[in-house]
Amino acid sequence: DLELKAKAPPPTGDGKVKIAGDDVAFGFGLGALFAVSDRTRFGIVYQSEIEPEFSGDVKLSGGAVNADAGTDTKITLAQFIKVSGYHELNDQWALLGTVGWEDWSAFENVNISTGQGSQKISRNWDDTWKFAAGVHYRPVEKWLLQLGFSYDTSPVDSDDRTPDMPIDRQIRYATGAQYQWSDRLSTGAQFVYADYGKAKIDNDLLKGDYKRNDIFFFALNANWKF
Repeated sequence: DLELKAKAPPPTGDGKVKIAGDDVAFGFGLGALFAVSDRTRFGIVYQSEIEPEFSGDVKLSGGAVNADAGTDTKITLAQFIKVSGYHELNDQWALLGTVGWEDWSAFENVNISTGQGSQKISRNWDDTWKFAAGVHYRPVEKWLLQLGFSYDTSPVDSDDRTPDMPIDRQIRYATGAQYQWSDRLSTGAQFVYADYGKAKIDNDLLKGDYKRNDIFFFALNANWKF
């Protein structure tokens, strides 16, 4: 589901553009897990590129121009590959790590097409790298405590960054807990704080940065083994 709002200059005055649409798109994922020993294992995950084309409406308002039209908006969601490792130091402590690559250079433009023509919103993003590390601690048999940290490189430079996507380097701090109710059932909760940097913009139209640019995530999960 897509909703994009932006300013546009009509012949007179300040204009506003609102694009809304939805689509169903498909991709595929592949994964493999290699157990070196009872305490050590490695995994690899691949997710294919997905390119939804959002069909919906575009509305232009403000100044002397007001118009509605149908639109198709195409956005590329990057393919990625991640390699992870897990090693138990003993019955209580385990170390985890991940290195990943995401193909965001494929996200060159947001393509918008209407019956009156087409327009490209330039992005010029770069590929990104992810580095993550974590630790598991089991104080008693039924409880598992989790702590993690990750760093993602920035996909875009300050001269190509736009205020509708203020993405910079990303730092995430994560914590969680799992409780094992039985051999089959476990439940847990996780909290993640994501810092998206100052997202500095420095081009011919805009100059500045963001004082706050972060997101909080909270999740609950339940696992049942058949």
